Amino acid sequence: MNKKKNKPTFSSTIRPLAALTQLGLNVMSPIGMGIFFGFMFDEWRGTSPWGVAAGIVIGIGAGYKAAYNMMKRYMRKPDDDEN
Repeated sequence: MNKKKNKPTFSSTIRPLAALTQLGLNVMSPIGMGIFFGFMFDEWRGTSPWGVAAGIVIGIGAGYKAAYNMMKRYMRKPDDDEN
């Protein structure tokens, strides 16, 4: 008996890579925005380095919250219909 192995399809290869890219962007974008707006706040109010520090902390929290929500969506079973 000759059994063929299932060859991975293009979509089965790209889908995980796209999810990892989205996860990275979900974490890094809020951190970058927090640094940017913290720097702008420091320039405006003259509070250096506290605005940047607060922006980093808020950005990390927002980034990991977004990553958690994304992973929760990917880990949900297909029969779970939440609206």
